[in-house]
Amino acid sequence: QPTVQMTQGDLARMLDAGRSKINLALKQMETQGLLRTGYRTITLLDMAKLRTIAGREVEPL
Repeated sequence: QPTVQMTQGDLARMLDAGRSKINLALKQMETQGLLRTGYRTITLLDMAKLRTIAGREVEPL
C-alpha cells in the first residue's frame, strides 16, 4: 500500500486550504476505508476508489 510522507499541514499548503478542512476530509476518507493517517504519513488503501473520486487517470506513486 502506497504511503506518502507528509503532514496535514503540508497537504493544506499544497492545496491552499485550511488545515481543519484537510483534517475533516481525511477523517471522512479514513471512515470510508480509502486511506489511513498516521504520524506524518497518509497510507492509500483503495487506489481504485481514490482514482474514481479524482475523476481522471492519476499517475501511480
